[in-house]
Formats: sequence, structure tokens, C-alpha cells
Amino acid sequence: MAEKKPVPRIIDPVRDAEEVVWLGDKPGTIRKVYRILTTERFKVGLAMFSPGEGGSVHTHDASEEFSYCITGGSTSEGEGGVQVGVQSQGKVKWNPVGSFHGGKTTYEAGVSLKLWSYSAGGELPTNDGVTSFGGSVK
Repeated sequence: MAEKKPVPRIIDPVRDAEEVVWLGDKPGTIRKVYRILTTERFKVGLAMFSPGEGGSVHTHDASEEFSYCITGGSTSEGEGGVQVGVQSQGKVKWNPVGSFHGGKTTYEAGVSLKLWSYSAGGELPTNDGVTSFGGSVK
């Protein structure tokens, strides 16, 4: 019997999301995240940030991450909350393994929508402090 080959899929990131979560627990850190796809090699999702909201500065010790800004824009912060740039619509932000990263959506840019992906071993941050994620977080 022939082995069944994988086939491509079209996924609606909102309706077909594997999981929808609210991250952050205080103003300035709250965002809605759609986990779209999880495989052995990577995770893909969509994050929605209201103006002034963003992700805490954190690291991923076991994975790389990128995000593509679909709408809006945000500051990009590194270790110690130091601003390292601005991610605007159409720009990609890449976070190498172990790099501190986070940021806040700018009020001027409005709601920010970002497509993100982690390589294997990555996981979403779940709190507001500087955090390091070495593997899957339960």
C-alpha cells in the first residue's frame, strides 16, 4: 500500500485557529493571539495588539522567531527595555535564539496585527517579566 502524501491546506487564521488566547495580565501587556498551526518544526500564529499594548521583553533559548507586521506598527525593545527600532507595516522582525525582544504598539499606528512563527522549541511568553523560555511551557 502506498504511503499517503501530505497535501497543502488553506487556513483561515481566525476561524481555523488551533487555539485562541489572551496573553498579558495588566494594561500594556495584553494581546489576543491565534495559534494557527503547530508542527514538529515550527509554530505559526497571528497576534493582535491594541494601541499601547505589547509583549514583555523575553527570550527564547531554544528557538528563533520572526514576525511580519500586517497592519499598525510597534517599537522593538531589547534587553533592559532599550528601544532597538520600529517595526512598521510590511516589515519583518527577526529574533535570533537567546535574543531579548519585546515591544509596544504605537498609538499613532492603531491596532497592530502580526503574523509570527517560532522554530521548534519555541513557546509564547505568558507573563510580564523578563523571561527565558528554553522549551515548551505547560
